[in-house]
Amino acid sequence: MVAFDAVARNRSFSAAAEELGYSQSAVSQQIADLERIARTRVFDRFPGPRPVELTEAGRVLLAHARPVLARMEAVGVDLDALADGAVGDLRVGTFQSAATNLLPRLLVAFRRAWPRIEVTLFESGSHDELDGQVERGALDLAFTHPPISGGAPLEFTDLLSDAYVLVVGRDHPLAGRSGSTSLETLGEIDLVGYRVCRAHAAVERFLRSRGIEPRFVFRAEDNHLLQGLAAQGIGAAIMPVLAIDPSRDDTVIVDLADQIPRRRIGLVWHRDRYQTPAAKAFIELAREMAVSFAEQMG
Repeated sequence: MVAFDAVARNRSFSAAAEELGYSQSAVSQQIADLERIARTRVFDRFPGPRPVELTEAGRVLLAHARPVLARMEAVGVDLDALADGAVGDLRVGTFQSAATNLLPRLLVAFRRAWPRIEVTLFESGSHDELDGQVERGALDLAFTHPPISGGAPLEFTDLLSDAYVLVVGRDHPLAGRSGSTSLETLGEIDLVGYRVCRAHAAVERFLRSRGIEPRFVFRAEDNHLLQGLAAQGIGAAIMPVLAIDPSRDDTVIVDLADQIPRRRIGLVWHRDRYQTPAAKAFIELAREMAVSFAEQMG
């Protein structure tokens, strides 16, 4: 299965052999054995330098093989974690606004309670990537947004939520208005938004479900960049409160009066994997600190 996956990704027997540290003949033999077991060809081979191609049967087999390989990777990680006990690593995935607002105080408290655990952070703007890293065993925990894929063996716990507001430059026509802005107005102005964000995609779906087609003229990943684009008048930004830098004086926050469903933030972990005491402690500490943080947010 490992050889099969490597050939499928590289579309080459020789490249797969180099990646795995095998001889090309060994990889060819592995694939031949797999095809005998499956009783069908999984690759179409061509003469010359043309890449190999998965057959239809190969595509079906690969869809089943990759979850199996991910579980096998998780087995190795779990055995290492069991041997480590209270000494070792805790690998935590996060995204920008959680890393900026939640993690610093949480890490201080965790290191005080678990001084022999080394916390390694992995940051991504893609919540699908964070979930996938947890599913494969590359991460022990990750801050993320629901919904989690129904087929993934993951558990999610809510920590807190924050409201969406509209961020505009000081010269924007909406900057001087009092009160909240209607949802219909969002379909009449230029917007800047996130390129890859599960929570923001839910906002766009919500607006369309209300008959509002958002007019995005620019997309980016970084919170500070989006706020800067709004400041320069490129477009207004629909952003969650935790993603905004309130100290900036070149933007104005326009209330949306909770007309858009609030963004939920939580932690995700693999439901079938061994969870170390340190990981369990991190989750409980995050829950406690999220309650305190939510009270401070009002």
